[in-house]
Amino acid sequence: EPIEMLYGNVISRLPIPIKDGFFFTGWFTDEALTNKFEEGTEILDDYLLYAGWAKECVVTFDTNGGSLIQSVSLAEGTKLTKPTDPTKEGYEFVCWTLNGNEYNFDNPVTSSITLVAKWKASDKPVEPKEKNNNNINGGTLALIIGSSVLLLGGLGFLGYLLFKKKKVH
Repeated sequence: EPIEMLYGNVISRLPIPIKDGFFFTGWFTDEALTNKFEEGTEILDDYLLYAGWAKECVVTFDTNGGSLIQSVSLAEGTKLTKPTDPTKEGYEFVCWTLNGNEYNFDNPVTSSITLVAKWKASDKPVEPKEKNNNNINGGTLALIIGSSVLLLGGLGFLGYLLFKKKKVH
C-alpha cells in the first residue's frame, strides 16, 4: 500500500513484505536494485520503491549419529556461520563435509545443502557411568525414609486424636 507523508518528514519505519521461498533484502529506488532506500530518509520527493528479494537457502546438518544441530535458513549469496561442533560419545569431531569434501565457511551459500559431520575415533577412554541405586544416592534415600517415618508418625497421632473416646462429666 502507498504511504503518504508530508514534505520534509522522515520515514521511520518501512513495511517488510513476505514472499514464500525468499528473503526480503530491502527497498530500492531503482528496478536494478542498486540504490537502497533507508529508513530515516527525509522525504523531499515522490518515490516509487522496489522490493529486493534473495532466494532462501536451507542448510541441513547431518551429524552422522552425533548431537542434533538445527537447520538454518539464509539468503542466497550469504555466508553460513559455523555452528558449534556436535558431540558423539567415543569420537572427536573433525569437520563438516559437502559431497565428501571439507566445507569452506568462507564461501557464500548458493543453494540448499546438507553438511555431513566427519568423525574420528577418540583416543580418550570412555568414562563409565556411575551406578547408584537407580539414581538415588545415600543422602537422598535417608531423606525419603526419614520423611516417611515422620509422616507415618504424624498420621498415627492424628488417628489417635480422632478415635479416642470423649469422657462425659
